[in-house]
Amino acid sequence: MGAIELARTILYSVFLFCAFLTFILAAALTGKTESYSHDFGFYTGGGYYYAPAAELIAAGILALLVVGPLHFFFHRREAPSIFSTLIVEIIVVFVFWMLFLGGAAAMASQLPGLSTCSGFAICDIASALEAFAWLGWISLTALLGLLIFVTITETTKGRKTAYNERFTVTEKGAIPPVQQQGGNPAPMSENAGQYRAEPSYTV
Repeated sequence: MGAIELARTILYSVFLFCAFLTFILAAALTGKTESYSHDFGFYTGGGYYYAPAAELIAAGILALLVVGPLHFFFHRREAPSIFSTLIVEIIVVFVFWMLFLGGAAAMASQLPGLSTCSGFAICDIASALEAFAWLGWISLTALLGLLIFVTITETTKGRKTAYNERFTVTEKGAIPPVQQQGGNPAPMSENAGQYRAEPSYTV
């Protein structure tokens, strides 16, 4: 595994860790807001349904159910699949990038006083939730930039359909990998009736 492939796996692992903690903390915050009846400055009354926490619960669950299997199953399979192509990977990462950005931004805008809030468990949970939501978004930002960078660099190396292939980094000076399906047939020699077709090799 090269350095870029390793960085990609690390970023996926960091994001999934943040997504798991985001889900747990968002669920805990929702439980607190539904059970407490005191006014802490950002909600009133008991049984309050806090929208940013609910959105982050959904984002965390979807991340664990979609991103985890996508990377650790489809991306590691040798058999070609539409789910392992770069374009699908970029789209999925971008969708979760938007979800975590929306949730983290909503936390920051609707709860601006969290940094000064202390002495209540609900404040600590909300602060931790906002922090891990931003950390998840930062890891997705780095991952999205890495995927776009690899797509562009591989295209400039001659892989014109790199976006529609698996994540593969061509080493400097190496021949770009040939697609397993849909490739051109092996060239035939001029005296086709006397000689066999020249063999085609896949790098």
